[in-house]
Amino acid sequence: MKAEEKKIITAFLEKTLNYSADKVASIFVKKEDEEELKPEALDELLTADATRVQAFKDKEKTMFDNGYKKAQGEVLSKRENELKARLGIDSDKVGDELIDEIIAAKTPAAAKGALDDEKVKTHPVFLNREKELLKQIKDTETAGETKLKEFQDGVAKEKIFSDVAAKANTVLETLKPILSKDPVKAANQKKLLMDELQGFTFEKNGDDLVILKDGKRHEDQHGKPISFDTLVKETAGKYWDFEQGEEHEGSGAEKGQGTNPAGAAAGSKWTGKLPNSDEEYTEMFSKITDVNQRIAFNKAVEARDAAKQ
Repeated sequence: MKAEEKKIITAFLEKTLNYSADKVASIFVKKEDEEELKPEALDELLTADATRVQAFKDKEKTMFDNGYKKAQGEVLSKRENELKARLGIDSDKVGDELIDEIIAAKTPAAAKGALDDEKVKTHPVFLNREKELLKQIKDTETAGETKLKEFQDGVAKEKIFSDVAAKANTVLETLKPILSKDPVKAANQKKLLMDELQGFTFEKNGDDLVILKDGKRHEDQHGKPISFDTLVKETAGKYWDFEQGEEHEGSGAEKGQGTNPAGAAAGSKWTGKLPNSDEEYTEMFSKITDVNQRIAFNKAVEARDAAKQ
């Protein structure tokens, strides 16, 4: 194994599985003058990753439970304080005890003398007030549960899109798009793809992704569902050319256009303004629709940057 390959694996395991240098070293074995991964390295790494995922799930469940209890307590406390203020009750009681105190405070003195505690609970005034307060509490619980559901849905959506982004980058690498040689600019270019994917909703169906647009399944003109790979290829084809000799179905470009055949941009030259920052570069690049002009634009930027060095 090359030293650079081991360096990449080491950095990846330190970032994803929080492996120490000694832990990383334990998955390698010395073979002659080189180091190789142990035969059982994959099983060990899969087990470690499963442990990491389970810890995340446990933490997520705890966060949901705590968030629900906190939201429920805050909403109920707010409603109880509103009732105390509206009815002029000064009390530190909560829940059923607060209801009993409100009934007692609002029951006429004559009625108090004539009724014991059990009879008060059957009095129409008590029953009507109890019904009203119980409804308010129920409405408060429902509102809290709705907020919790929205929070859970948001977390789940972010988790799915995290997987979508990783899968999209994998597909993009197979397409071999012609990106800027500047890592920052290349990252900004890739952000264009992620921004467009944010406009879709993704649902998991086993190992597959169901793509929705405006609440409906994303389909082609024949009514067939569009696969995730095709969606990435079509979207990427709007922004980048691909390395010569590669043709990718569904890239959105005419045959030969996306691969930049020899001579396609021979007569193209960028005569417009050049960007002064990464943000300006991304904005200008996204507005250029002509393939040859995009190539000319990138060459002009690279030539300008090379001249500065």
